[in-house]
Amino acid sequence: MSLDERSRGLPPLFELARIAEYSYLYGREGIGPLLDQLIDASPHDRVDATAIHAKASRLRRSKDKDDTDQARRLLEQLRDRYGKLAFRDTTYHAIATAMLSPHSPDVLEVGKVAPEISGVDVSGAPVHLSDHRGKIVLLDFWGDW
Repeated sequence: MSLDERSRGLPPLFELARIAEYSYLYGREGIGPLLDQLIDASPHDRVDATAIHAKASRLRRSKDKDDTDQARRLLEQLRDRYGKLAFRDTTYHAIATAMLSPHSPDVLEVGKVAPEISGVDVSGAPVHLSDHRGKIVLLDFWGDW
């Protein structure tokens, strides 16, 4: 089914972005071409950014180097071109930056000093993991995937 057939009768910008955001609903085989159509055809920055994010997220989990290289290029494009766009309670710049610089597994071994993690707290103040060195810290990573 083409993008046109899937999107008939839907409010264009909102629903097109939702197609990319909920790409898992289209199956592993069907979503790749659909995301490519969204990226190529949409004149809307929000739709492009959402589709690029969905495609990069899918490709970066691959074991194939060509896929992970393409994911890196897409994330750089997302960061550089759409970085100022909001995505939920953050920006595409923050998401792409985090996805482009993950810590390697050997750095995250039990007993090693944790790598620096920085961000902002609920009131917008900067926070750094290193500020709590020597203390017991519980990090709770979560997502809505």
